[in-house]
Amino acid sequence: KAFDAIDPATGNIIYKSVIQEALCTELRFQGVDLFDDYCKWQKDMLLNNLGRVIGLKVTDETPVKDPDPSYVITIDNVMKMMGILMRFRCGIPVVIMGETGCG
Repeated sequence: KAFDAIDPATGNIIYKSVIQEALCTELRFQGVDLFDDYCKWQKDMLLNNLGRVIGLKVTDETPVKDPDPSYVITIDNVMKMMGILMRFRCGIPVVIMGETGCG
C-alpha cells in the first residue's frame, strides 16, 4: 500500500503513491508524523523538530533554546534547512549565496 501526497490547503492529491507504507511506518517509529499540519507549528515546535533532525536530544524537559529571538522561522525556512542538511549528509554539493541564502 502507498500513500498519496495531499495539499493540506485544498485536500487535493498532488502526487499519487508518493510514499510506501513501510517507509511511513519507519518514519512514524522515529517520531515523524506525516499527517500533522506543519503549517500550524509555532516557533518552539519548529526549533525542536529542526533540532531533532540535526541530532540534538530534544525532550519536553530539554527543548531547543531559541538562538535568536529576533529571527522569524517559518516552515519554509525549516524545510530548506533540512533539505540542505540532507544534501550535506549525502555528499551532494551545496551552494548557498545571497543575503537571504537564496540560490
